[in-house]
Amino acid sequence: MLAKNIYFIVCFILFLAFNFGFLYVFKKKEIPFKSTFKFILLYSVSYVLLFSIPSYFVYEFLILEDSKRSIPSILGDGIGDIVVIFIFAFVFFHKYSKIMFSLLLSLFVLGVYFHYDVASSAFFNTKPLPKALYNELIQETPSLKDVNIVMTQPKEDVGNMYKNAQSISLFNKKNILIGEHYLEKYTYNEIKFLILHEYGHIKSRHSEFSIILGILGFIGFFLIISQLKKRNQEDHPILLLPIMGNVLIVYCIVVIPLLLGIKRQTEYNVDTFAVKQMKTATHAISTIEKFKTSKKKGLIKLYTNTHPSNVDRIKNVNKL
Repeated sequence: MLAKNIYFIVCFILFLAFNFGFLYVFKKKEIPFKSTFKFILLYSVSYVLLFSIPSYFVYEFLILEDSKRSIPSILGDGIGDIVVIFIFAFVFFHKYSKIMFSLLLSLFVLGVYFHYDVASSAFFNTKPLPKALYNELIQETPSLKDVNIVMTQPKEDVGNMYKNAQSISLFNKKNILIGEHYLEKYTYNEIKFLILHEYGHIKSRHSEFSIILGILGFIGFFLIISQLKKRNQEDHPILLLPIMGNVLIVYCIVVIPLLLGIKRQTEYNVDTFAVKQMKTATHAISTIEKFKTSKKKGLIKLYTNTHPSNVDRIKNVNKL
């Protein structure tokens, strides 16, 4: 476990060193700018070859306990990183950056709508809940009538996102998806707990809150870059690209643990909501005990866990 925690520290340090080194070579050695495009290409390819892909391989095959990803998939992530860097550079450092930023923000909002309204259903087949279970849920929690609750079966290997329980809600669009395999492993009362847990997310508007945070973070990032561009007018604007890379990693170091901490707290809150709806913690405990136990500790837990440990969740519901 110590090695896994060291991995995160080394990644942060290497990323900072990469950006400072890249900036030093171009600024201190006074390498002429023949093309902004070539600079971005050189930066993105260097980043992927020297940092991104090596760190992906280490994480997948040395850090994760049960990695199932293929080498082409990891290399594909590296190509994706190059595309993201190009988009980032042209949006934030183009002379029409305000227009580009507005377009990208609009695409983000459209992407959110597409995900919540259209895209998700492309990944799975759906079937209604067993009638007895559905009627019992509606009788005990009438407000669930406004929620589309379905059992899902992924069409192909699309990862756990569409196999597990989740809520997909955006304002008046309220959906709860429960993997069909739960019927085989969980009792009716345990499935009721899962549904009420997800309904707690919907009632608390957690999806909308996450979207608003994303938009505010995006706008804040743009404002930071705009200020840096004003203060460094004597340099070529694209030299801010590695500087912003370091701003981003500092953001990750500081902000991501805070956001994940908030996310973990919301899980406690919706567990509490579901238990109060069922008027007993028995089924919550039996459900949580069937979840896969995470072995993550220390920094790796701080920077990756979106949910509290099973032990902590059971302690929480036992207090009720």
